[in-house]
Amino acid sequence: QSGLNTLLSNNFAVKEFVSKDGSDGFRLAPELVQCLQTVRDTLKSAVYINSAYRTVTHNSAVGGANYSRHMSGTAVDAYSNAGLWNYANAVICKCRPIFQSNGQDIGLGLANTYIHADMRPSYDYWTYRGVSMTASEWNNYIMNQWSKCSTSSRIEITNQDVNEDKDHTDEDTEESVETDTIDDSAQSSNSSSSGNDSNNLNVIVPVVVAGALVVIIALIAYFIYRRIALNRKSAQQKEIDIPLTSYVQQDA
Repeated sequence: QSGLNTLLSNNFAVKEFVSKDGSDGFRLAPELVQCLQTVRDTLKSAVYINSAYRTVTHNSAVGGANYSRHMSGTAVDAYSNAGLWNYANAVICKCRPIFQSNGQDIGLGLANTYIHADMRPSYDYWTYRGVSMTASEWNNYIMNQWSKCSTSSRIEITNQDVNEDKDHTDEDTEESVETDTIDDSAQSSNSSSSGNDSNNLNVIVPVVVAGALVVIIALIAYFIYRRIALNRKSAQQKEIDIPLTSYVQQDA
């Protein structure tokens, strides 16, 4: 069990990729981890895995395809807090080159709340039930994103409202999302904590600086006042100390 917490990348651990039937072993293509980590780094937002590796038994139990690539550890169903389409854009642009570096291409499936991505010999695409976009429209969308990727390293990211109440159950197999992930429990809370600390720091620093300036100005004013007061006192003292004979001699 301790091995489940082993990190495979900066933000992903073994436990996020293992089969959900509790089997000991698992299969996983390193390119899949690289794909997800690159997507996460690009979006700067947590990525949550619905389903990765499945044993033959578990795949059958959840109604997966007979030759599902989940069984070979080369497929993942996932989504991001950045929003479905931002996640889709990042997967489309960032993962295909990674897969192609190993002589493979990408398969992309569109569901209502997640994207399926897998490694395969040639590009393929499809949509799951309940999706308003047709498979042809999904393919056109992918091609459009690839066209943008080829001319710019930047990913098209739009402002999307994150619906926390959305059911991210795998619509293909009814598998529930893995919630005890590095991204979810540790990384997200750490990011949230860091964000709060950063916001607090942004407020505290100007206040401290302003306070210090007030103190410095007050000290300068005090010393100037003291210097003027001392100069006046010194001048008055000199006038008092001059003997009367001096005036007499000057008048003479």
